[in-house]
Amino acid sequence: MAKPNWTLAGHLNMGTEHNLCYRDNKLGVQRETVTKCHDGRPGSSKTYYFIDGDKREFASEADMLAALEVAPRKLEGEDG
Repeated sequence: MAKPNWTLAGHLNMGTEHNLCYRDNKLGVQRETVTKCHDGRPGSSKTYYFIDGDKREFASEADMLAALEVAPRKLEGEDG
């Protein structure tokens, strides 16, 4: 399984946290990082991984890729 080619899809900066969203549309996967902020300074971060059409949330890219290998999906642009 190829590693995702992450592209920044969006970001949101708020008073208490910052959110970054990256996507690989070809693989149909998403990575979201939430960073808590305290007094305007970044604190702890947590990253989540998702597969389009799958309700599960994965704690690591490796776990997400393993799930894709178990249930392969038709990739964007593939025929058939």
